[in-house]
Parts: sequence; C-alpha cells; structure tokens
Amino acid sequence: MMTIMKPMLMVASSALPLSVNALDALDDDFLSGVTGKEGLTIEQSYYTTIVLYVDVDGDGDNGDKGVIKITDYETGEFSSSTDYDDYGSLTPNGALTQVYSKIAIDAASDGVLITTEELGQSGVMEYDVSGNALGTGFGDGIDTRLGGLQLGNENNTENTIGTLTTLNATNYLGSYTLARMRQNFGVGTSTTTTNHAGGGFIEAETLISSKTSGTGIHIVQEGSNPVMQASYYEDTDTASNNKIGVYGYLQFREAETNDIDSVAAHGTGNYIRGTRTEFELDVDNGALVLANMVTDSSTIIESIFIGEIGDSIGSIAILGMHSESTIKISAH
Repeated sequence: MMTIMKPMLMVASSALPLSVNALDALDDDFLSGVTGKEGLTIEQSYYTTIVLYVDVDGDGDNGDKGVIKITDYETGEFSSSTDYDDYGSLTPNGALTQVYSKIAIDAASDGVLITTEELGQSGVMEYDVSGNALGTGFGDGIDTRLGGLQLGNENNTENTIGTLTTLNATNYLGSYTLARMRQNFGVGTSTTTTNHAGGGFIEAETLISSKTSGTGIHIVQEGSNPVMQASYYEDTDTASNNKIGVYGYLQFREAETNDIDSVAAHGTGNYIRGTRTEFELDVDNGALVLANMVTDSSTIIESIFIGEIGDSIGSIAILGMHSESTIKISAH
C-alpha cells in the first residue's frame, strides 16, 4: 500500500498551486481559528483470561525441574462493590465482563508523564440501618481470580493449593472510606479539604526522565490502585469457612499538596495520594540496579478474617513508612 501511496502523494502535491507550497507566513486571522492539543488520553474497557500459565525452573532442586502452574486466570469485572459492603457475604461469582480505565500520557519538560486518571467506576452511597447516608463506599474496580494454583510436592508432582481472589482494586476513594480512615486511624488533618472529600478518583502519576548525569533512567512512581475492597485465599477442600484474607486494603501516602513530589507526616496531610517510589534505573556489571530508591507509604487493613469475611480477628495499620535502599537483581 505504501509503495502505491507515495507516488500518488507526489503527483497530488505537484499539482497544487505554487503559493500553497511556498513557505509563506500565516497571518493572525488564519491562526485564530486553529487550535492544538498535546498528549494522549487512552480509555479502555477490557478483560483478560488465561487458561494455563506455567513457570518452569530448568535447574530446579537436586536436578529436578521446578514447576508453578496457574490455571483459569481471569481479570476484569465479575463482582459489584455493592454486593458485600459493610462486611457482608462475598459473592464473586458473576460472569466476567469488561472493566474501565482511563490513562493520560504527556511529554513534560522533565520527561514523560503517565497519569492513571480512573480505574473502574465510582462507589455508590452507603446507608446505616436507619437509612442515614454515610457517604460513598468502595469503587467498582478490577476483579481478579486464579482458579487454581499448583506447586510441586514431595513426590515431585504438582497439586493445587487452592484459589486466590482480589476484588475491586481501584483508585477511587469513597467519602465513607475516608471517614473511617480518619476516625479509626488518624489519617489526615481534622479540617482537611481534599481532592476526594466527597469521594473521588486519586490520580496516580509516573514520571520517567533521564538522569541528570550519566546514562540511565530516573523514575518517580505513584501507586495506581491504592484501594482494594477484598483479597483472600480459599482452601477448596471444603465448601465454607475456608478463607483467609483481608477486607478494606488501603495503600497510600499523605501529602501536603496535590502533586507527585509532596509527602507529609502522618496525621498532617491535606491530601491522600498513592504510595510514592523514586529511583534511578541502570544496568551495571550484569545486574539490574535500582539505586537511590526512596519510598513513602502507609498501609491500612480494616479487617483480617479467617473463615468467612465476617469472622474478623482485627485490623492493622502501618502509617508514615519511609525507606531508602539500593537493589541489585542478577541471574544465578
């Protein structure tokens, strides 16, 4: 097709008036009707299925090959966030449908900026037993299930260890969820006016740029799905009371200002954003090196359960965590 198009374009351009081909300046009246945009917005609805995934370690142990099998992998949308709010029964058995995401890509003066704007759908209003509105709950995000996870056993054969499920991973933070974060764990200032006070999506940015000296890449990255409604393992030998997992899993950081570089101490932040990781990426002497890595994050698990989702044994919070490190990854 291109071999045909090129001669056609040459003939067509040569037939144009000479004044069109000349490099004449365009006047202001002409330019006043011209508008321009920069960057890309990518909106996608999708789901993914994989029947079988096998990871084989050729060396294995004692000369035997090691095998990890994942069967019946599905990710997309198969469970509404309203099915089990307020620690009800888990019902992640719907048909697999598409989940929505929205990403923006821009060329900035200091690199390429990738922004996850929306992941899934907004949460809906929650009510107490008396019918009083509590605020918006969890967003309807990405659902993932592994129908079977198989590992090797002492007989050098594979056997299933159960299933894994995660429900509604999203960057939507509901106002009811935020209220519980404040009341139960002291997150944010008491008078905070945030980008999600009434419930909203937390934009997650990734900035990729060159290093200021030498070769390599400098990356600043925010977590793109700071809220997950539930994640659990299920032992399929029995039909009930066979789960262990978490409900209300939140990974985030507090920030003074609503941007990728801001970090605030616990209990003082004006905004909630995703976890922040900054590092330099190089390849040195056969190793992948993540140098000068700085991470700021907080983690809240509203409920840890054993048996069924209502069988909570408590909650946990790790707040205002800051770490600095260098990581080298190489083959052996």
